[in-house]
Amino acid sequence: MPRKAMLFRIAGGVLVLLTGVALVAYWISWRSRRTPRAALQGARGELCGYRFGRGGSRLFLYLHGGPGYNAFDFSAFTAPLLVRAGEVVAFDQRGSGCSPRGRSSREFDLASQLDDIDRIVQEEARGRPVVLIGHSYGGLLAVEYVVRRRQVSALVLVDAPLNLTDAIRRLVEICRQRVAERGNAEAAEALGHAVTLRSLDEQVRALTTWAPACPGEVLVPPNTHPTEQQVLEMAKRAGYTDDDTVNDGLLFEAAMDSADRDLRLSPYELASVSVPVLEIVGDLDPYFPPGARSELPHARVVRIAGVGHHAYREAPKTFAEEVVRFVEEHVPTR
Repeated sequence: MPRKAMLFRIAGGVLVLLTGVALVAYWISWRSRRTPRAALQGARGELCGYRFGRGGSRLFLYLHGGPGYNAFDFSAFTAPLLVRAGEVVAFDQRGSGCSPRGRSSREFDLASQLDDIDRIVQEEARGRPVVLIGHSYGGLLAVEYVVRRRQVSALVLVDAPLNLTDAIRRLVEICRQRVAERGNAEAAEALGHAVTLRSLDEQVRALTTWAPACPGEVLVPPNTHPTEQQVLEMAKRAGYTDDDTVNDGLLFEAAMDSADRDLRLSPYELASVSVPVLEIVGDLDPYFPPGARSELPHARVVRIAGVGHHAYREAPKTFAEEVVRFVEEHVPTR
């Protein structure tokens, strides 16, 4: 065979090989970015969830906020970055996301939510240390679980105001100031009245009535990436419907009633949390003004600059680095 023809054949073979390698690498990369759905067993049936890094040496269990949000964004942006430290399981809480809707508000009370967490921990832990990661309202559920049910190995709280009454009152006051600056005296007066109310339900309903856009503007700062709209569009491409991405009315009613009645952790209860705790907060989150101290006596607090209420998705790499460093120091594997 002529030398030139042989060189062309070798070059062609190398090109085919490199193309094959590139396609395999692309497929692996594409697979790694997917959010793999998993059916998880709750206390009263299956819940819609996600699983990453099956068989890892620790179990991370993520509890989303809301009440009534979903676990999609954590699964899409952050969970894959934690698998080097353990298996990550996230789920849409009862009545939220793509998990089943309920028929009665009694299905969504605090005890039912804790029952679901309990069942998933029992099913998934398999002797491994468990780290609960709770965002916002999910952070309250995580602390309640540790206080009332069983000890886990560690807690990671993400933008989770443990004094919910004070946090919502602060949000109402910020929104009152905003609408006053925009010249809406009627809304400012109504929100000023709401600040004095004790009922969380009444305060939240005042916000949604008089300043429905304000909480989103405050919790998600300008120029945040990804935007809330981008996250919703991603969720819909992943199979969520419009109904999956909004609060269920029964769930919201039950959660607010439960928060007023049950989610008022006393200083004694908070002091009883003896497991290692990492609190990660965005320094632009209105629930955590500069100088705010943790409600948990032994927590390590990390503030991430330029981040609002969703630290795990606004700065996923920094978030994951902090969590991995924390668990490697405080949660030895068996």
